[in-house]
Amino acid sequence: MDPWIRVTSDIPVADSSRLARHTEELSTPAPALEPAPLVRETSHSSTQSTTLARPSALESPAERGKRKAVFALIHYPWQQLGYEIAFLDPRSGYRAMTLSDKRRIEVYVRPADRPELLAYDLAHELGHAFDLEHNDAARRERWRRLRGIAASAPWFGCNRCPDYDTPAGDFAETFAYLLLGPGNYHSRMARPPAAAELRTLAEFCKLPAFRDARKTLASASTSPRN
Repeated sequence: MDPWIRVTSDIPVADSSRLARHTEELSTPAPALEPAPLVRETSHSSTQSTTLARPSALESPAERGKRKAVFALIHYPWQQLGYEIAFLDPRSGYRAMTLSDKRRIEVYVRPADRPELLAYDLAHELGHAFDLEHNDAARRERWRRLRGIAASAPWFGCNRCPDYDTPAGDFAETFAYLLLGPGNYHSRMARPPAAAELRTLAEFCKLPAFRDARKTLASASTSPRN
């Protein structure tokens, strides 16, 4: 297995720019693979773009409907983060990944995936993007205090490794929880937010308020992310 770089500071090094949401299909990170050539689709908003794994003419109505259903569940101005979002074919061992050097989020769609689960995958990665754009060392230290995480815990883990046991992963999972509600929460650093904590955490994440999920995610697959 390749020696993955362990980051011990709050600043990710160049080789640790990929924050990946895992499945439990693999016990070790998969080799880095470049996706097939993509075709970009631009929505009605000039700042919102998604990237498809195949030309839109070849995208099935079901695939198109699922992608639109995912975005309908994300009540957040993600375009302001400046990351493009790519819906790609399945990738063994991973559900989604943030490539910070390319400013791109990739979501690896399996045929049986429900929009609710894919929305959680995407929301987790949006949490990583928010973290990289807005959180500095002081804000990350405050997050540790808010969540009861040891100040000595390194914020980032290794490149493309599961991050549920890192503060960065806890931030991403909590960000998704605030957007979509309970039912698919996997952080191992802290428990799910209590009701009394929601307002404070939402303000920290610059969200107007905690939104109860319109549908519980409990029935969706609980495949972990990173």
